[in-house]
Amino acid sequence: MLEPIGPVHWGSYPGDLLERVMSVLLFQERPTAWRRRPSQGDGGLDVAEPNPDGYHVYQIKGFTGSMNRSRRRQVSESLKQILDDPRLDRSVTGWSLVLPMDPTSEDEAWFRQLTARAPFPCDWKGQLCWDSEAAKHAYVVDYYLRDGKARLEGRVRDLQHLLAQPGTPLRAADVAGKLEDLRTAINRDDPHYRYEFSTSATAPRVRQEPGLVMTRGVQLSDRGWLSVDVFARYPQATEDAPIGGSMQIVIPAGTSQPGPRSLEADLQAFLDFGRGLELPEGTIQDVVVRAPAGLSGEAPTAKAVLGPAYLTDFHPHDDRFQVVDASGTVIAETAVRMTAATRGPRGGIEVAGVDGGGAFDIRIQLTPAEDQEPRRARLTISGRNFVGVPVRHLLPGLRVIDALHAPHDLVWQPEFGPEIFSRMTLPPTSVFRLPAGFLGLVEAMSVIQEHTSIPIVMPGDLPPEEVMDILTTARLLRNGVVNSTWTTGTIVFRPEAPDDVLDAIRPDGALFIGGDEWVVTIGQVSVPLGPCHRVFFHPRLAEVQALEDGSRRAVIEPAEGETGRAEERLGLVPGSPELPG
Repeated sequence: MLEPIGPVHWGSYPGDLLERVMSVLLFQERPTAWRRRPSQGDGGLDVAEPNPDGYHVYQIKGFTGSMNRSRRRQVSESLKQILDDPRLDRSVTGWSLVLPMDPTSEDEAWFRQLTARAPFPCDWKGQLCWDSEAAKHAYVVDYYLRDGKARLEGRVRDLQHLLAQPGTPLRAADVAGKLEDLRTAINRDDPHYRYEFSTSATAPRVRQEPGLVMTRGVQLSDRGWLSVDVFARYPQATEDAPIGGSMQIVIPAGTSQPGPRSLEADLQAFLDFGRGLELPEGTIQDVVVRAPAGLSGEAPTAKAVLGPAYLTDFHPHDDRFQVVDASGTVIAETAVRMTAATRGPRGGIEVAGVDGGGAFDIRIQLTPAEDQEPRRARLTISGRNFVGVPVRHLLPGLRVIDALHAPHDLVWQPEFGPEIFSRMTLPPTSVFRLPAGFLGLVEAMSVIQEHTSIPIVMPGDLPPEEVMDILTTARLLRNGVVNSTWTTGTIVFRPEAPDDVLDAIRPDGALFIGGDEWVVTIGQVSVPLGPCHRVFFHPRLAEVQALEDGSRRAVIEPAEGETGRAEERLGLVPGSPELPG
């Protein structure tokens, strides 16, 4: 067990090392935080911790001794950068100056004046904070400033030795306690990684899991396997304790054929853009692994999963994608959630996102720079499964998809503001072709959604008659009327109808017929839109028949000739009494 450490003499260590130690101390209880070195030449480190409202920024300085004029200037420049251009996708909610020295009364007065105009809380976390963090996470200080790194590597070797003793049959009861002790010690002492190990009768399988950066398999004396899974404790753990090495990748004969799904294409995507790559047995030779905690090793052959090589300073955020014409007029626009970014060994960058309404996935590749030439952008759009998605959510993305062709351009912008990340010229043919009439159908369902609180989601297959009914309903709601023609019709008047009711049917008038409810069916949902009526213009009586029960059947036809004009409208017949609600 690691004994509590005594006071740390922070002034005995260089500032760069202290800044790295404090950032790792902060990460121990803030696993979603991330680190960056400011772009200005003021030194120090920024650690940004996301919260529901934005980010709390910790500005780390490795200053010891006293706060002189030069150091105050550096702190002032750091805060000014956060105030003027934080380069964050959300607002700053708090700012902490973190350095291993407590302020004097003069320092406190200067700090209050410095932070007076900040629109967020600011504080000074001095030596007391550093000592407190060091006491809570003594293994970090032990690893960086003492002999903890060697102690950790020794414990991993003890683990491997325990399970690989030749000729010594082991029972679970013999090793359970020792394994648990070693596991606890290893996970307690490493500030960068968490270790999980297991034994199995077969070799471990390569796999991808969140945070899993490495699996080391060791064959035991009984031909079984010990697997050690290494998980990063925070996003930049692989920068603080790198995992690397060298190997030769050999594409076996028969797997180098061209095509988007070939092993050769997958390797190219990994080298250019850092995409995940699975290399089967036989494709890796002369492996040398450099890893922390005594897990380095060599092997003549291996298999592996490499990447994805995510950019650690990228964080999910919303951007805008607009389709514009030559004059810059916006034709279609949608918000896209940018979810991940990777960088390949050759320097190319790939950014992936999903349309905010669920209409499509987008992948933008910025090719590796060559001989001072600007990067070229490649755009890939792939449709998603629309079924079950609210049509109002889908519509902005579908409008963008439909407009992705020349002479239009695609403009990539941040969620707010006029800045343009990239403007991409689109090809003559559509980047992604929607089925004929599909966008018009979704537009029609969106119009219907404006008139009902019943959620309308994208259905599966629709029969032609339902499609026509949806389009007709949308036309009725947009225009207030649906025009049609008619040739003949039959009306039955009950015995109690007045004798002169037929006199109202005249060629110089119109016949209004109501009493129906307009209901449109969309997949499994029926949407009622209220009462409706029909208007038949210029009708004339063609025949009247008396029925046995005293009713009269009237046959009508257009007075204008073979076809007449008719309209369908929502609402009651004009002049009809309103029914009580």
